Parts: sequence; C-alpha cells; structure tokens
Amino acid sequence: MVRSRGPPGSTYQNTTRAPGGARTSCITPAGIRTAFARTRPTSTFPESASTKQVTPEACSPTPRSGPSYRTPRLPTCNDGGVAAAAFKRARLVAGTVTDMLARVLVLAIAALNLVPAIVAVSPRWSLTLYGFALDTPVLEVVMRHRAVLLGCVGVGLGVAAFRESWWGPAVAFALASKVSFLILCAMHATSLGSLRRVAVSDVVALVVLGVAAWLRG
Repeated sequence: MVRSRGPPGSTYQNTTRAPGGARTSCITPAGIRTAFARTRPTSTFPESASTKQVTPEACSPTPRSGPSYRTPRLPTCNDGGVAAAAFKRARLVAGTVTDMLARVLVLAIAALNLVPAIVAVSPRWSLTLYGFALDTPVLEVVMRHRAVLLGCVGVGLGVAAFRESWWGPAVAFALASKVSFLILCAMHATSLGSLRRVAVSDVVALVVLGVAAWLRG
C-alpha cells in the first residue's frame, strides 16, 4: 500500500494507493473547512439601518430653505395664553372684591334701618333717635308702626345681601320707604325741626343704595 499527500488546502489531502492500482482518499478536517468556505453562499439581505456606519455628516441637521419653510413663531401674549389666564384671574378677583363691597354697603343700609326698629320695643328711644318723646298714645302707635316697617326693610336688605332673588323686592321696598319719607319732609321743610337729620340720613342711605346697585350690576 502506497500513501501520498495531496497539495495543502485540497479537500482530500491524504490519498492511499491499494495493491492493484486502486486509489482511495480520506477526508481531513482542514479539507472540510476549506470546502465549506468555498461553497458558503453570500448574504442577499440588504444592510440594515442598525449595521450602517453613522458619519458625522449624517448627524448634522440639514438646513431648510425656500418659500415652503417658515420659521416657527414663538407664542406671545396675544395668543391668549398667559395673558388670557391673567386677565381671567384679574376679572375674577375684581368681581369678588366688587361683590364683597356691594354686600358691605347693603348691610350698612340694613343696619341703618334696623336701628330705629328699637322704638317698636322701647318707645322711650324715640327721644334719642327723633328728638321728641311719644307723649300721646296716637303718636306712639304711629311711631312704633313706623319702626316695625323700617325693621322689615332692614331685614329684607340684610337677606338681599346674600340672596340674589331677594335683591329686587328688598330694594324696591327700601326705595318706597325712603323716597316717600323725603317727599313728605319736602312738603314741610320749614317745620321739620329734629326730623331734618332723619331726612339727611335717608338721603345718604339712598346714595349708598344706588352705589351698591351699580356695583352689583
């Protein structure tokens, strides 16, 4: 038996010649690797984006130009953002302050009408409030009845300061009471005496009531 070695890198590096001229070959590991490298197919898939090599030029932003590109406008106060919110908040605060002021004025007028109501319970306060004593029963009845009416006006205005539905009737009742008294005082302006200060207080009450009605809108 004659053994011969083939050229390096061939698939069958070792050959054996048997008696009679027959030639046999054996496969070696080196030949298997060489044959596999020659017959391995190349990849036909496209190169993925993750395997591409990123260059500095690709990372730099591409400048935009031309009539189709416009620089984005930054938001301003005219867009209704911060200015609208601030204006709404200012209106809310102003409305709250105005409403509170109107309530205070209405409550002041209510207190001004509730003070004379004490005459209905204690007639002796007529001398302090009006400047004269209730000497006769008729005068006492009239003044005590007036005190009850003024107390009703004061209660109505006090409730109207917190209930919108009471505002119209209470103001109408107060106007009727004050205006009618002032008209009667104007008819006897020369002989009012101590009632003059009561008439002045009613004029002040009408002015304050008008301011409160204007504030309430």
